[in-house]
Amino acid sequence: MDRLTILGGGSPFTLGLVEALVARSPSPPLELMLYGRDPAVLGLVRQYAASRLRAFGWEVEASTHLLEALAGARYVVHQIRYGGLDGRREDELIASRFGAAADETLGPGALNSALRMAAQLRVLARAIASVAPDAWVLNLTNPLSVATSILSEEGVTRCIGLCELPSSTAGMVARVLDLPLSRLDWCYQGLNHRGFIVGLECDGQDQLSRLLLRLGDGNLGGIPAAVIAKLGAVPTKYFDLVYGASGPAPGRAEYVRALRDRIVQELRSAPHVLPPSLGMRGLPWYAESVVPSLASLRSAKPRRLVVNLPCGDGITRELHAELSATGVTGQAPAVVPQPVANYLEKFELHERRVLEAVAEPCYETIASALAADPTVKPEAGSTMAAALWENHTRRSEVSHQLS
Repeated sequence: MDRLTILGGGSPFTLGLVEALVARSPSPPLELMLYGRDPAVLGLVRQYAASRLRAFGWEVEASTHLLEALAGARYVVHQIRYGGLDGRREDELIASRFGAAADETLGPGALNSALRMAAQLRVLARAIASVAPDAWVLNLTNPLSVATSILSEEGVTRCIGLCELPSSTAGMVARVLDLPLSRLDWCYQGLNHRGFIVGLECDGQDQLSRLLLRLGDGNLGGIPAAVIAKLGAVPTKYFDLVYGASGPAPGRAEYVRALRDRIVQELRSAPHVLPPSLGMRGLPWYAESVVPSLASLRSAKPRRLVVNLPCGDGITRELHAELSATGVTGQAPAVVPQPVANYLEKFELHERRVLEAVAEPCYETIASALAADPTVKPEAGSTMAAALWENHTRRSEVSHQLS
C-alpha cells in the first residue's frame, strides 16, 4: 500500500483534506501518515481521519518524527507553516507598518516569511531527498513559488506547488458567461498569485469580449472590467495589489488562531464528528487542487491541470501541465498580450530578486527584492529593507543561541 505523508498534518485544518478525500471516494486506498509536532492535537486529527477513511480501506498513522513519517512515502503534501501563526502575525504587522498589504503570499510580508522559513525548509528538503527520493511532493506552503523553488534546489526532484486560484478564477469566468467550465478553453501563464487567463475560447470563438460585455461596469473577483479590457486577459484577484488596492489588513493570523483553537476543542468533545467551526474557513485548495493532482499522479490517463512547476532557469512558474502516473509535463508557454508580457517580466524579475535575498540574505539583497516588488511603494523601500534585515538578524541570533 502506497504511503501519503502530510507534513504539517497535525493542523486541525487537515480535516478539510480528509473530507475532500472522502468526497472523492478514494480508491485504491493509501496509508495516510500524519506528521506534526504537537502529539495531543496530532492524535485528535489521526483519530478523526481514521474514523472517516478506514471504511475505504485506508490505514491511518501519525508520528512526531520526521524521518519516520517520510520513510516509504510515495506522495508528500507539504503544508508546514514555518514560525506558526506568530510568524504569520509578524508578517502582517511588518507589511502594514509600511502601508503594504498584510498578505502572506505577496509583498514584504511574503519576503519576511521566505527569509524566516528558508533554512528550515532546506533541511526538510534534504531529508525528503534522502529518505523519500522518488516521492511526489505537493507543496502548499506560502510563499508558494519560492518554497517550491527551494525544495527543488535542495534535491526534491518531483515537486510541484498547488493553488486553486487559476481554476477558481476560470470558474468565475464560466459562471459570468453562463457556460459549463468544461466547455471553456483557456490557458494560464504567470507565477503564483501573479498569473493571467489568456486565450479564452468556447467552440473556437473568443469569449473575452463577451465576458467584458456581461461584466459591464462591474468586476470579476474584485478586478474591474476596465482592467481586464486593458490587459486583454483575466488576472487573478491578487492583481488588485499591483495596481494600488489597499489589500488585507492585519488580523488574519489571530482569526485563524482562534478558529484553530475552537476546532481542537470541538474535536476533543466529539472526536469522530466534523467540527462545526471548520466551515468558518474556506479550504478550497484541498478539493480543487490537492485531491485532483493526487488522483492524476496515480492514474495512467493524463489530466490537464494548473500547477507550479520548477523550470530550468531557476524560476517556478504557474502553468498548465499534464499529470499522470508517468510524471508531470509542463505545456508550452501561451501567447500573451503585450500588457501581460510586460507584467510577467516585472514579476519574474521580482521573483529572482526574492530568491537571491533568500539565498544570500543581507540588507542589499533584501532592498533589491523590495525595489523590484510591484506592490511596494518606492519611498518605503529602504526603511522596510532595514526592518526585514533586522528581523532576520534577530532570528538568526536566537537560532544560534539555541543550537
